[in-house]
Order: sequence, then C-alpha cells, then structure tokens
Amino acid sequence: MVGTLPANFTGTTAAIGRKFLECLAESPGFSGVQARPTDITAEDPGNLEDSNVTLTIFQANIRIGADRGVPGDDLFLVVVDTNPKVIALGISPIDDAVTKGEVEKAVKGLRVNTEE
Repeated sequence: MVGTLPANFTGTTAAIGRKFLECLAESPGFSGVQARPTDITAEDPGNLEDSNVTLTIFQANIRIGADRGVPGDDLFLVVVDTNPKVIALGISPIDDAVTKGEVEKAVKGLRVNTEE
C-alpha cells in the first residue's frame, strides 16, 4: 500500500510511523484473530536517495492467537517527510522468508518525487 497522509499531520516520521503501526493491530483487518500488540523490531532513520528529505523505515510484526495457518504478519513501513507525508506499507506472513524479502525490497525501493 502506498499513499499520503492528510496534509495537517504533524510530528516526526518516527512518531507517526510508531503510532500507525501500533494502531494496525487494533484495526478491522485483525479483528477476530486475537491480535497481540504490534512489536516494532527495527526503526531506522534515513534520507531519500540523493536528497535531504528525511524518512523512517520500520520493521514490525503482529502475532495472532487464532489458528489461521500463520502465526501473524511481518510489516515494513516507510514514512517520508514530504508535504503531505508519504507512507508505504508492505505485509507478509511471518515465517515466509521469500515473500518477506520481496515485500522489504518493494517498500525500501519506494520512489518519491519531491519536485513541485
């Protein structure tokens, strides 16, 4: 998923990303599966390639208690400090290394045009 946040969102990319990930476990997509709170496993600040525009890349997971054939989801999120802020979210099943690698590559390969 790639999108923009409302223009009135304020705060650092790190704070916005943490809140976004924390809210996911409580979203309708995880209803009925006894989702545990989001576990943020990595938070890496950086810049867009060849730019001074800041971003934060997150890795996280949401484990579930319900027996659905997978223990939960691995998440990759990038929040870019543009106006409006850009986000990209990728999700793969926990323990699926191939899909996780492809999702990570796609999210980290996000291209953002900062020219107006």
